Parts: sequence; structure tokens; C-alpha cells
Amino acid sequence: MLKYPDAAKGVGRIFVSEIMALWIAVSALVLLIAALVVLAFEDISEEIIIRWIRTGESIHLTPALIVLIVAGSTLIISAIAAVVLLVSGLTRAAKDEKLFKLSFLFLIIAVLSAIAEFIFSRFAPFVADGISVLFLISRFLITYYVLMGINNLAVKLDRNDVSRIALRCRNLICFTYIVVACVTFLSALIQNNIGIMIVNSVIGINLLLDIVCYFIYLVALRRAKKMLKLAKE
Repeated sequence: MLKYPDAAKGVGRIFVSEIMALWIAVSALVLLIAALVVLAFEDISEEIIIRWIRTGESIHLTPALIVLIVAGSTLIISAIAAVVLLVSGLTRAAKDEKLFKLSFLFLIIAVLSAIAEFIFSRFAPFVADGISVLFLISRFLITYYVLMGINNLAVKLDRNDVSRIALRCRNLICFTYIVVACVTFLSALIQNNIGIMIVNSVIGINLLLDIVCYFIYLVALRRAKKMLKLAKE
């Protein structure tokens, strides 16, 4: 019998949801490139697309456009499924480790702030900017508490290797978010070209760190999943 059965199933679901998120991100990038190519060859302007989205005005759907629309719809459905799986994983894991409950709380805040940001961006951009900060903080805390939950379980099971990678990932995430905060503040103050170039360079380096950090996060989830499956009463 597993020592932490709910955490084992919950962390497994969180891991699958993150793999789905990675697949969705890569697929969305490929889809975007394909859409730009198709729109260029089909001679459909941005104004026509915006008009079609807002008013439903009919446009000639070629096979290529139909494929893009179906692929885009599939990605949206996949994204919803990934969020549902993440919610299910967090609530299940929270039965064995309370920090996952905090992660779930900040997931709700992140979803609500994303919706609010979208709504306010249309008529109150300054409010949307403030909400975007709340979204970033919430997204950070979701990952933070998942990692700390993994660390707590690893300590209880005397698995220093899993604890070490969870804490290492946490530290790297904290560093990247601090850099983002500093760069955001500096970008509002620096107006000259050299300063803007430096800020953009830092953003680029931080993006690479963010990607590295995400893969370390996946490794931490994978090791935690295996650890919990091997933990017996």
C-alpha cells in the first residue's frame, strides 16, 4: 500500500498537465508560423480577420484555413483539459500535503486575474496592467507551492535527491521572477537607446533561464511522481 496515495495520483496528474502545456506551447508556435504563411499566400489581411472575429462576417474558407481553424480549436480544448487536469491534481495531492492547497488557491486567482485582464484591456488598460502583475505573482506562487509540497514529501520520505532538485528549481524560479520585476521597473525609468538595449538583452537571457527552469520543474515533478509510487507503508 502506498504511503501517500493521493499525493502520488495528484503529482502524476500535475506532471501530465505540464507535459500537455509544453505540447500546447510548441504546437501554438508551429500553428502561428503556419497561420502567417497561409494568410500571406491566401492574401487575407489582418483587418478581414478582425472583422470576421468581431462581426462574424463571412470569408472564403479554403482547405488551409479550415485546417488552421480546426487545429486552433483543438489547442484551445487541449488547454482547457490541461487546466482541469491541473486542478484535479492539486486538489488530490492536497489531501496528503497541505501546500498543494495553497497552489490550488493561487491557480484560481491566476485564472480570475487572466479573465479580468482580458476584460479591462479593452476599456481600462492601466487597470489591466495592474491585474497582469497579480497574474504573474499568482503563476509564480502556483509553481512555488508545488515545489515546496514536493520538498515536504521528499523530506518525510528521506529522499534528499528529490528535495534537492525541488529546492534548486525553487531558487532558480525566484531568481528569474526577481529579474523580471527589476527589468520591468528599470524599463519604465530608462528611455535612452543603450539602456533599452541592455534591458532587452537581460530579458532575452532571462527567457532562456525561464525555459531551463521549466524543464528542471518537469524533472522535479517526474522524480516526485516516481518517489511517491515507490513509497510504501
